[in-house]
Amino acid sequence: MQKANCDICGPSESEMVGSIEAKCYAPGKKFEIHRCRNCGLVYLPLKSQPDTLYTYYPDNYTPHDVTFHRKTIFSQVLMDPIRRWVFALPAISQKGCRRAIQNILAVLYNQTAYRSIPPPQKNGKLLDIGCGTGSYLSMMRNIGWDGVGVERNKKAADHGKKVLGLDVRAGRFEDIVLPQKYFDVITMWHSLEHFPSPHRVLTKSGRILKDGGLIIIGIPNYDSLDRRIFRESWNGFEVPLHLYHFTSKTIRKLLESAGFKVEIIIHTVRPADMLKSIMNMLSDRYDPDRVFRIRKFLFLPILLPAILFSVSKRSSIIVVQAKKRSTKP
Repeated sequence: MQKANCDICGPSESEMVGSIEAKCYAPGKKFEIHRCRNCGLVYLPLKSQPDTLYTYYPDNYTPHDVTFHRKTIFSQVLMDPIRRWVFALPAISQKGCRRAIQNILAVLYNQTAYRSIPPPQKNGKLLDIGCGTGSYLSMMRNIGWDGVGVERNKKAADHGKKVLGLDVRAGRFEDIVLPQKYFDVITMWHSLEHFPSPHRVLTKSGRILKDGGLIIIGIPNYDSLDRRIFRESWNGFEVPLHLYHFTSKTIRKLLESAGFKVEIIIHTVRPADMLKSIMNMLSDRYDPDRVFRIRKFLFLPILLPAILFSVSKRSSIIVVQAKKRSTKP
């Protein structure tokens, strides 16, 4: 046991629960994983300044790679029209059978999509924290949202601003000045676990979110069956970039401590994440080229387990939706 400073509890005792090799970002180097004995939060103890860890991000890190997020024909021809029909503002005015179909499609989409879409809202203002190259903001703009993004990586932020024409602010979210009680929705897609203090990020989010506003967070689920099966090869670890590893219980505690009320936790169907864990496991035993060749044959066989893990509420990725509690007297 050792004394630590938990982001939820403050000063508390922690225990080491594992040592994970940073295969992709610092090959050969291992990082300890600790768990707070009071609340159960799992995290990497910071033995150096947070900015030092930022040096581990490679130049071709996928969320920052401006060549990676190009629209496919599938997205342009099929998914864009579906998203506009289901999630754009006119959907609110629909009634009867048509609206019922839209609701079903919205649930199916958010159950399987990498990044969920909130319900339509007139003149809705959205902030995406850790927006990368701006692909999500661009998608939300196409269905009627007025979006702002924050991205620490300047190259990715410049792509969103100059190439896609988005309002993207480059810099650390903790340092950027944003208007109080301004946004209707705040989203964080696999970014909360990268911050040195998620509680600080959520507290600031509460100040710039309207009363009753919605925050939507996508994160890996430490309590998933994937993590138990693949152990150190689980794709969700991604050390040392991921500083925190949440479960449904710990993310709920964290949000409540920052002034939010959790509305729903979606256990998504994400076979792609299970596939990445399998690739991590095989890469230790086989030639990388061979592993790459066989991956296309694994997607369909792992689809059923991914669905079962979701139904049993033990999927690798969870999406948490929470509302800001009113600050009115």
